[in-house]
Amino acid sequence: MQLSFVDLAVPVDTAPREKNGVVYTRPWVVDLILDFVGYLDTEDLASRFAVEPAAGEGAFLIPMVRRLAASCKRYGRSIAEASGSLRAYELDESSARIARASVVSTLLDLGTSRNVADELALTWVSVGDYLLTWPQSPPADFVVGNPPYIRLEDVPEAVTTVYRKLYRTMVGRADIYIAFFEAALKHLKPGGACGFICADRWMLNHYGTELRRFVSANFGVEAVIEMHRADAFHTQVSAYPAVTIIRKAAQGPAMVASAGADAGCDGSTGLAKSLQAAASGAAGAPVPKGFRTTLVEGWFRDGDPWPCVSPDRLVLLKRLEAQFSPLENPTTATRVSIGVATGADGVFVTRDPTLVEPSRLLPLAMASDTRDGSLRWSGHYLVDPWEVGGHLVDLREYPRLRGLTVTSLVSGTSRFGGPIVGIEPLIGFTIN
Repeated sequence: MQLSFVDLAVPVDTAPREKNGVVYTRPWVVDLILDFVGYLDTEDLASRFAVEPAAGEGAFLIPMVRRLAASCKRYGRSIAEASGSLRAYELDESSARIARASVVSTLLDLGTSRNVADELALTWVSVGDYLLTWPQSPPADFVVGNPPYIRLEDVPEAVTTVYRKLYRTMVGRADIYIAFFEAALKHLKPGGACGFICADRWMLNHYGTELRRFVSANFGVEAVIEMHRADAFHTQVSAYPAVTIIRKAAQGPAMVASAGADAGCDGSTGLAKSLQAAASGAAGAPVPKGFRTTLVEGWFRDGDPWPCVSPDRLVLLKRLEAQFSPLENPTTATRVSIGVATGADGVFVTRDPTLVEPSRLLPLAMASDTRDGSLRWSGHYLVDPWEVGGHLVDLREYPRLRGLTVTSLVSGTSRFGGPIVGIEPLIGFTIN
C-alpha cells in the first residue's frame, strides 16, 4: 500500500515548505535533546545506531551528522565506517532530497570526499514511512526528533486503519505522534533512549492513557521539559510542546522543567547538563536562564495523567501523595467528582437546616467556600433522599422530605419555609 500525507492539514502559520505535519525545530532544542539522550561526540557513535523517524529537511539529522563525524575523528575511525550508524526516514521525497543535499554539504565541509558523502547521504536518508518500516532495521540506541503534528481525522481512512492495527496505544481521537512514540519505544534496544519534542496533550488527556500505561509498564521517564512559551520552533504552532526523554530501563528519578520565553536565547551550551545539575541540587549549580526545574523521585503509575507543566506544583503534588491518603478513598467512603449533579439545585440545595429532617441533610461545601485556600463553610446543605445502601428512603418516615417536591416551588422560595438556593458550581464532596 502506498501511503502519503502530502497536503494534509498542518499547524497554523507554517512556512510553505513545512507540510506533512512537519514543524522545524530550533538548534538549541535539538542540542538539548541530543545531549539528554547521550548522543555525544565523546562517545563512539559509529558503534551505535541512531534513528530520526521524521527527518524533514534535516533539523535533527545535520547536527547528528556533525556529532557522528566528530566522534569518528576522536576514535580514529573513517566516517565511511559509520554507514550503518544512522538512519533518517522522511515520507516526502522533496524534503528527503533537501536533507540529503544538506548531509552532502555538511560532510564536504568536514573534509569528506564527494563519493563517500554522496553514498552516506543515500544510505542515511530513506524515503518511506517509519511507522511501517522500522521493524526491518536493527534495534536502536537512540530515536530522536520532532514527530509530525497530524490529527487522525486528517489522515486517509485506509492509512488510519493500518496504523490502529499496528499501534494499540492509538485510541480515541489520537494524533499521529502517538504512533511515533509507540514505534520509537518499541524500536529501542535495552538501555536505548527516545528523545522527542512533541505536543504534550497525551500526557494529560484521555487518548494518551494507553501510551502512558505502555510507558509506565516498560520504560523509565528521565526528563520532561514543558515548552509552551519557549521559542522552540522556527514558526508559530498551535500545539503545546514538551521535550520528553524516555529510556528502555527501570524508572528512576526524573527531571521536570519548564522553559520560558527567554530559554535558549543566550546561546549557552550544555543546557542538559546544567538542568540536570540544578535539578539534583548540586552545590553551586545555577538554574539556566529561562528555566525552572526540579527532580522527582518517583513517576506516575499505570495510565495516570502526568501533570508536568509546573515543576513547583509537581513537587507539591508528590509531597502530598507521599504524606496523605487520596481524597477518593474507600476507607473514608469519599468520592471525587466534577460536582453534585442534583438536576434541581433549587430543591436539593438549601441553607435552611429545618427544611427536612436533620438526618436527611448533608453539609455541603460550595466552590465559593474555598476561594481563599481554606474551607469556610457557607452553611449550605444537600438534601439526601438515599439510604446508605443506595436505596431511596421510605418517605412515610420523613414527612418533611415527602413534602419537598418540585411542584412546591414558587418564585424563588420553597413553600416549606426554606429559601431556594440558585444554581452554583459545586465542589464534589460533602462535609462530614
